[in-house]
This record gives sequence, structure tokens and C-alpha cells, in this order.
Amino acid sequence: MPDPFEAAEYLPLPALSPYVRTDRYERPKEVFKSVADKLRRETDPARAYRYADVGCANGELIHHLRGQFPDWSFDGFDLTPEFIETARAYPPLVGVGLHVKDLYTIEERFEIVTMITVLTALGEPEEPFDKLLSLVEPGGLLLVDGCFNEYDVEFRAVFMDNSKPESRGKWRRDYSQHSRRTIARLLEGRCRSFDFEPLPMIDLPRRPGAPHTDVWTFRDEHGRVITTNGTHLMLEKSLLTVRV
Repeated sequence: MPDPFEAAEYLPLPALSPYVRTDRYERPKEVFKSVADKLRRETDPARAYRYADVGCANGELIHHLRGQFPDWSFDGFDLTPEFIETARAYPPLVGVGLHVKDLYTIEERFEIVTMITVLTALGEPEEPFDKLLSLVEPGGLLLVDGCFNEYDVEFRAVFMDNSKPESRGKWRRDYSQHSRRTIARLLEGRCRSFDFEPLPMIDLPRRPGAPHTDVWTFRDEHGRVITTNGTHLMLEKSLLTVRV
């Protein structure tokens, strides 16, 4: 039997993904709202920035930010053609550069780069951060969310969700946790400053019939909203802002 850690890979599985739907654009995720709030605090309202979203899926974050920052220029990159096709077919995203590209094949540079809901699937952080930093113009911003562990513990996960035929029997990578200390070491001497900010969550019920790795929430004894899924991991995410 092959080693699941070696066999596992990132699999977007479009047949199970919400990113081939167009009914989500007007209901932005809480993390998208947090990104927009952070950008309002960090940018000059008189400037028109060049912005890129890496791992943009169907462009939901770009759609949300376009409404907040109409003078900016936007590009989105994703390696899943079905997601980019969905974005290109959505009329409000006309004028956005939408590209089927892997992170490591992007050559342009931008004043603001985001990578949201991607890092936990990438495993070791050094190579992706090296590339992301190379995409940001000096003086620019990089925003990345992830399960940034406040404890000095690294965690890499592979899983197999057998709840749906499309995912049954497939070892996949996701839900990795990267310690804040490790990320700080990667950024040391390569940026002006950085910070981690907890991402708020709303109550999300478990959806009947959904893949068992879809997330839902519960509240702890202090009333704090905790995100989990069928892995039984606590998926507490933070937003990392890097000022390059």
C-alpha cells in the first residue's frame, strides 16, 4: 500500500466545490470582509493600486473588493480551469484579468497580493512565501490567511473523505498548521513589519448531505466560535499582513 503522505496531493474536485456556482458572490465570506477591512486600514484612499489574488477560485474575493475599491486594477490566478471559467462567465467580473496559473508560474509584480484559503493545503511554507514575496513591489502588502499556530508546533495533515463518490479513496493535503514562530523566521529581514490578526467567524451549521470535510462551527465554554469539520481538528485561522 502506498504511503498516504507521499500519495496525497491538493485536489480541488470541482464536482464537489462551491466555486463553480454563481449564487455566492453577493454573500461574501467573513474572511473576505476582514481582508477588505484590513486593506482599508493599510492603504491610501487616494491611490489606485494594482492587486492580485493568488488562488482566486471563482473570484469571489475580487468581486467583493471591487465594490470597496473601484479604482484599483485586479488580477486573479488559479490552477483550476473550472473555477476561472466560472469567474469569466460572471458579468460583474468583466475587466478583471483572470488567469489559469500556478503560483510558481506568475511573473508579474503587484502592489498588493493576497492568498486566501490556500496556505493550509501547501504543506511546507518556505517555497510559497519565497514566491509570494517576490510578487510584491517594494512598499507593498502581502495578506495570507492560515492556521497560524500560536504554539511552537508544526502540523501537516493528509485526509481521505469517503463521504462522497468523487472523493472516496483519494488521499488529499489540507488543514496544515504553521507556527507563528516558523513564519516569523521566514520573514525576518525580508519585510518592514508583519502581524497576525485573529479572523472572526459566524455560526455555521453542519449542512446535511455536504462532504464531511465541509466546515461547521460550535461554541466553547466561553462562547467563542470554533470552526471544525469531519477531521475533528479545530481550524482557527488568522490573517497575516506583511508590509514588504
